[in-house]
Amino acid sequence: MESTSVKALVVLKDISYRLHNRIILNRINWRLEPGQHWGVLGGNGAGKSTFLRLVRGEIWPQAGIGSRVYCLNGRREESPLAFRQASALVSSELLDRYQRRQWNLSVLETVCTGFAESVYLYEDPGSEQLQAARKALDQVGLDGKEREPLLRLSRGQIKRVLLARALVRRPRVLILDEAFEDLDHEARAEMFQVLAALAKNGVNLLYATHRQEELLPALSHVLVLENGRISRQGPRQEILPDSVQSAVSLKPGAQAGREIPRSKSPRSIVTVSQADLFRERRRVLRKIDWTVELGQSWALLGPNGAGKTSLLMLLAGELSPALGGRVTWFGNAEHSGLWQLRAKVGLVSGDLQARHKRPRQTGLDTVISGLQGSIGISASPGPEQIQAAQGWLRRLGIAGLAERAIATLSYGEMRKLLIARAMVSGPKLLLLDEPMAGLDQDAKTSMLEMVERLIKSGVSLVMVSHHAEDLPPSLTHVAELSEGRLVFQGSRSDYMKRS
Repeated sequence: MESTSVKALVVLKDISYRLHNRIILNRINWRLEPGQHWGVLGGNGAGKSTFLRLVRGEIWPQAGIGSRVYCLNGRREESPLAFRQASALVSSELLDRYQRRQWNLSVLETVCTGFAESVYLYEDPGSEQLQAARKALDQVGLDGKEREPLLRLSRGQIKRVLLARALVRRPRVLILDEAFEDLDHEARAEMFQVLAALAKNGVNLLYATHRQEELLPALSHVLVLENGRISRQGPRQEILPDSVQSAVSLKPGAQAGREIPRSKSPRSIVTVSQADLFRERRRVLRKIDWTVELGQSWALLGPNGAGKTSLLMLLAGELSPALGGRVTWFGNAEHSGLWQLRAKVGLVSGDLQARHKRPRQTGLDTVISGLQGSIGISASPGPEQIQAAQGWLRRLGIAGLAERAIATLSYGEMRKLLIARAMVSGPKLLLLDEPMAGLDQDAKTSMLEMVERLIKSGVSLVMVSHHAEDLPPSLTHVAELSEGRLVFQGSRSDYMKRS
């Protein structure tokens, strides 16, 4: 290896990575120099998350091929242990692990686990550590939340906690994998300022995203992964195209979706009446009165922690209102049971994705489970179930995932499977909680087209998003939550008229 390699923090030379006999990364050549800040781009399944984990030393490259060398404080070594101590990782997959395994420490305790990069506190933190943890929470805008149970927070708020957990390590290299998905606009702006300050103070950033408009100004270099290979890499101005996708807006000037004319006797898909909702003894929804009617398609808006995911779970029958509240589906005072309801109501959410991590489960199994209302296959599927699942895999352009073990899939690929899973039963009501999170631009375009067709076919829809460009243009209605209350509900055109 050339002598200049000693100056680099990380040098990857001709390394590959294989999982379940499948090549995920192939002949990677890359180096991280002091002062560089890299953006990592690529489609779903291109290998971005695996690349980041390989750089940090969480996984080992294929033996006998190429080399991975670290150099910290002038010392050259192949072991990643010192580099892992000097770096920190924030990712959607880390958040999923917290939710799946119910690691429900308080917010402050969670941040303090970052000092030893553990998931539990094996000893009480000292006063200096507590002070540093509180300072990190203040940096990410969560001061005052330190005693809250972690899993009581929204996904966007948990992402910010995990960033604070990374910051207490005072990392020399901060690695971010789709770390700003699920964050509202204000939170993203605040986090960009935090990262800009870190970069200015000498912290190397390694930042993977599907959203070119979210690439930090501080990023100096970009690499693009395609099918496990680096197709392009170099200074940012040489790699990035000039064009940036324009966003669909809900503000005045945007074209509202076509509202389906109401009949004299409108059919209610779901009606919520005077509903309060408590989660872990905390009221997260307050006096919700809302009806979704046949043919309506709703955007559900609001900042992190407003209660959007909880409201979707109420609509899905996954949660029940407090005494005095009521939810009615399809005009019936009572529904026949949760299993039957799941056949009529499709749900896609980050919480649901966190529960799908069975190593031997295939993509086809995942979609079929939507017909069985279960996590994983609960019974041997019949020919009709298999055919229906394969049909939706083809429609979404992901037939190649049918036989793949879900443990080998990227975050975005798994999200595509869950959308197919939601659609396979032919739901009358489709609930989408940040469905585009983790999807590359081609997948998002395809998904928006699919959602548009569903809206026009009469499927009722409620969709949560913090990104205007992720919302289909044919949405007819808007509901807005703030601190658990519905502060607006009505037609999209009326929403756009608000000052």
